[in-house]
Amino acid sequence: MVALRFITQLISFARYIVLANLLGKHNMGLLGMAMLLIQTLETLSQTGFHTALIQKKEDIQGLLNTVWTVNIIRGASLYLILFLIAPLMANIGNTTEGASANALVIRILGLSMIIGSMGNIGTIYFVKEMDFHKRFFFETSGTLLSSIVTIIIAVVHKTVWALVWGRLAGDLLKVSLSYLFHPYRPRFHFEFHKAKSLWNFGKWITFSAIVSFIMTNGDDYFVWGYLGLASLGLYQLAYRIAEAPATEFTLVIAQVAFPAYAKIQDDLPRLREAYLKVLSSSVMITIPLSGLILFLATDFTHAFLTPEWYPMIPVMQVLALHGLLHSISATRGPVFQATGRPDMVAKPLLLRLLYMALLIYPLTARWGILGTAWTLIVASLLIQSILFRIIVSILQCSYWQTIRPILYPLGGGMIMGAGIWFSRLLFFKTPGYASLVILGITGVIIYLIAMILFERFFCFPFLHNLMELKTIVTRRNKHG
Repeated sequence: MVALRFITQLISFARYIVLANLLGKHNMGLLGMAMLLIQTLETLSQTGFHTALIQKKEDIQGLLNTVWTVNIIRGASLYLILFLIAPLMANIGNTTEGASANALVIRILGLSMIIGSMGNIGTIYFVKEMDFHKRFFFETSGTLLSSIVTIIIAVVHKTVWALVWGRLAGDLLKVSLSYLFHPYRPRFHFEFHKAKSLWNFGKWITFSAIVSFIMTNGDDYFVWGYLGLASLGLYQLAYRIAEAPATEFTLVIAQVAFPAYAKIQDDLPRLREAYLKVLSSSVMITIPLSGLILFLATDFTHAFLTPEWYPMIPVMQVLALHGLLHSISATRGPVFQATGRPDMVAKPLLLRLLYMALLIYPLTARWGILGTAWTLIVASLLIQSILFRIIVSILQCSYWQTIRPILYPLGGGMIMGAGIWFSRLLFFKTPGYASLVILGITGVIIYLIAMILFERFFCFPFLHNLMELKTIVTRRNKHG
């Protein structure tokens, strides 16, 4: 899973940077708008059935055809809705001619919903049985093909259609590979009582996903409607760069932790110990990653992007902090789901959404997309104490047990930031490739030294946790 997330995100990130320079912020905003509409429809109609299948202890094979059938019906229905609303959504902030072209982009790209719904439901066993190496091969293959097609078309034509055809090609390959990698062959068959039993668990997953999506993408909608497609392009690229390193690592941990937690959900001491180890291991990695983005945002942007993207630098720095908060919160969700309390994910998210709704207009009106970024920070901070109380209650541990793993890496990150800032003053007058590489390496070294000293003088098990994490990541599956 670490390899999967790292490689797919590295490929996607490289593709995004190349396209940002080739197509410009307006075209990137257009693509972002189309993807936003697709993601909205997919999220609002999410069933939560996949999560319910993973959580169930008993055999799930008798449920697979029903879930696959629901997926097919859902994909076709969503495309029909998207096809009908495309002209209306494309008309926002565009001329009649521009809106017509944008609507066509939305309609063609929307075919990915139908293609994706046809994937082999049997691949759910890769997650349920923690057999992730097969999932790695078919997902990375799809991402790689998509990126190759996209970049080739973009270089030749410099048009947003490069992204459209690349996305569809990748989806087609991933669906084909899903049948190659798992022998299960689904058929169109629906049983209402089975769908109802899955929905009893999945409804909270659906609700959580909807609230989480609105929180994650509501700011995109607001920027699109209030500031336009060019600002949306800037904001989305800043978000992708700033949030990806920290949140992607935590998502890897969460995806692996959920089925593992589900297997030990009735053993509270083991579950508590597992969560604290996951939290400690996660923040040791995500805090320095977020810190590097915060302190090296200027160097990265000057090294890899054209000047039209420079206004997003302060936005990246603010969103790096939000990525850190998000990564810490993401470690708790698998515990809530594995213990049969998905409502504990949904309810705090709803409160956070309320805070965002109250703050986003005044802050954006005052500071533009930078104000939008600060909205995410403030709303996230306001619910952290609630989330701490919930996890302490479920795991029956102390507040100090959940806070201590965060404090020492946070101190190491602050020392790293001070070292980068001082080194920049001494040795670099202008940002670029050299400062990015040298200051990045310097920051990592300073962080490692600080954490080793914390282990020596304050007994924080940095090296022990690091070696344990390495052992877990490199351990081979024993299936078969």
